[in-house]
Amino acid sequence: MTAVVSAAVLVVASLALAGSVTGSTPRTTADAAMKQYVTNQVHNYKNFPGMTYQLGGCKRLFVKPWLAWRCAYQLHYDAGSPIHCYTLTIAIKRIPGEMYRGTVRRAGCCSPSC
Repeated sequence: MTAVVSAAVLVVASLALAGSVTGSTPRTTADAAMKQYVTNQVHNYKNFPGMTYQLGGCKRLFVKPWLAWRCAYQLHYDAGSPIHCYTLTIAIKRIPGEMYRGTVRRAGCCSPSC
C-alpha cells in the first residue's frame, strides 16, 4: 500500500513540475510541452546516467470539452535494456495574443514491460 501511494505521489509531483509552455500553434505548443516534460524526466533519473530519449509524434486527441493532444516518446535507460514507450496527454488552451498554452495532464506507459 505504501509503495502504491508513494508512486502516485511521484507521478503527481512530476506532472506538477512540468509547468506550462506557450506556442504560436496548438501543435508546436504540444511538441514544446512534450520536450520540456521529457527533458525534465531524464534529468530527474539520477540512477541512469546514460539515459537517452527519442521524441515521437503528436496527434490531436479531442477538441471538446478542451483541446487535447496525445504525444509519444521513448526512454532508453542503458544499452542493454529494452526501450520503454510512454504517452502524454497535453491540454492546450488559447490565450490572448494569438498564442496557446500547453500543460501536461496525464502520463502513461504504452510498453508491455511497464
